[in-house]
Amino acid sequence: MAFTLLKPTGIDLSQTFAFTGSVTGAGGGKINQVIQTIFSTDTDFAATSFQNISGGGNSLSATITPTATNSKVYVNYTIQAQHNSNRGYKTRILRGVSGSDTEIFAQPNQKDTYGDGDVNASRSSVQFLDSPNTTSACEYMIQIGTDGAQTVTVAQSGSQCMITLMEVLAWLMWLNQQ
Repeated sequence: MAFTLLKPTGIDLSQTFAFTGSVTGAGGGKINQVIQTIFSTDTDFAATSFQNISGGGNSLSATITPTATNSKVYVNYTIQAQHNSNRGYKTRILRGVSGSDTEIFAQPNQKDTYGDGDVNASRSSVQFLDSPNTTSACEYMIQIGTDGAQTVTVAQSGSQCMITLMEVLAWLMWLNQQ
């Protein structure tokens, strides 16, 4: 007598499933947690050296604690700035862990060329995938510097700058074993 394999035509996702052994094909890279900070304090910056974007008791920074050493942290920040069109500004991401800061990404000069000497509002957005290799709290700070002889105004007239952190869980186990 031959047996016929019956395949399910659907699955009731409201049920609870318990798996034993290995589950393959489940993938990885799932988002475990999301942290966001919004900065909306109209603040001027004039230094060419990098400085924290902060003002009014707030800063453009956020802290996340990865749940595994092989988790990734997706960093996304957006800056609304007003500056002279023939000048620009630069930004970078610092990761602070246990009192030690490390530059993990630097965005070169952001410059608009809409007209010589005009004042322009610009919005820049940066995405970066970090591998902190720790389960300690990681503070991600956004810093800004000008290209000289000008002032850059961040979050002018109540516009919003933001940083979003997402913990991306480890990829498939077999990828980590190769």
